[in-house]
Amino acid sequence: MGSFDDYKVMTNLNIGVKALLGPKKGSGLMEQPPFRLIDALPPSLEYLRLYGYEKGENSDVDEHVDEFMQKKEARLPLLKEVVGVDEKVQDLASMYIVENKSSCWQRPHREFSWIKT
Repeated sequence: MGSFDDYKVMTNLNIGVKALLGPKKGSGLMEQPPFRLIDALPPSLEYLRLYGYEKGENSDVDEHVDEFMQKKEARLPLLKEVVGVDEKVQDLASMYIVENKSSCWQRPHREFSWIKT
């Protein structure tokens, strides 16, 4: 996605961790973003919600989040609340994951043998 550092008046950010840092590959990121998470956020930020982050799921993302949590007081002096680090906040995509696909609607099979071509 890119850095939000240039958004000088942004106070709230709700974003998926994949959208911010990129897609994962195995236990890491497909490629490292050109910035650190702590440097990608504007100093005006007051509220941050990260969707889809779960500690231990991706070592590269864990590194970014750990660094963010260590440096947030110095880098983001107005930050009041961070949600989605200690507990996972479901992202929209994971809300529609269906374990039992047989319970989903399926197109009925239609017999067209009566049609002659």
